[in-house]
Amino acid sequence: MFYRDDQETIISDVDQHGDSKITYVSQEEKLETYRFINSRLVNSIKQNGLVCLYKNEEVHMVAEAMNRAPLYCNFLTSRGYKNILFVGHFNSGQYHWYLDKAKNNPNTRMYMPFPPERNHLNFYPDINIILQFIPIFMKQWGYAPKVTIARPPESRHRGLLHYLYNKFKVAENVEECNRQYKHGTPFDWKMKNRGVGAEKFDAVVFAGIPMHDGTQSFVLDQVKHHFAKYCTSNVEYVDIWNNYDLDDGMRFFRSQRKHRIDVTGNIGETITTRAIWDRETRNAGRPEEYGFLKRQIKVYSSEEIPVEDQDTD
Repeated sequence: MFYRDDQETIISDVDQHGDSKITYVSQEEKLETYRFINSRLVNSIKQNGLVCLYKNEEVHMVAEAMNRAPLYCNFLTSRGYKNILFVGHFNSGQYHWYLDKAKNNPNTRMYMPFPPERNHLNFYPDINIILQFIPIFMKQWGYAPKVTIARPPESRHRGLLHYLYNKFKVAENVEECNRQYKHGTPFDWKMKNRGVGAEKFDAVVFAGIPMHDGTQSFVLDQVKHHFAKYCTSNVEYVDIWNNYDLDDGMRFFRSQRKHRIDVTGNIGETITTRAIWDRETRNAGRPEEYGFLKRQIKVYSSEEIPVEDQDTD
């Protein structure tokens, strides 16, 4: 699956019956989005004297974000969320936005094998970087859910991505927090200026969030300790992580059965929506892309769920 500049179908909203609303992003709008992201990225790197390896002869990370970020936007919208808290993770010190297969180490950088059409390539995009573009596309392409970004105080965790958030006016929905969140953190995590009467979030999206201690598992109650006060009673915690094959048993430990929601239908709809406009996806069927998203995205209910709704994979 590669970037194509064809007119694109997206799941922009869900109606009162739970049915997805399909709308179109024109070729012109896609090209404008591409140029806008690329020019702002290049200007920021030059103006601030930054080092950022975002393209080479095989990978261009703007194209990769255009290619894959809408998949996650479509998935999130298909769940029917109205008010999302987006908790991302970016580290300016990791200036390689594409990764070298030959140097890959799954214990230090998130990695999952890509589909066979990339087998001949020596480089692949860092999916964690792509995940941080979700709020930009949610805003730019008119997805219905409101997205609030939790902005950490540490400059190294903001960098280029938050510069782009500002340029795309995503920062209108940014709220300061007291530290960069990591799963299992022993430190209190808070939204600094969130009022008591503020609208509650019905979903918290963790985009590429590592564990505070990579050798120590964490449980759902630890996550709820930090976030439940800002959320509805039936909030869903969406954990998008690119290395579940390595540490699945450690993330949301003991919550996999009674709290993990079966989102097979939403992932299937995400791929089907892509197939409407992408001839390659339509003709090939893309079972490996379905499996890729299925391994990456885990959704946990704050409450125990019926057996028939549990994800048993």
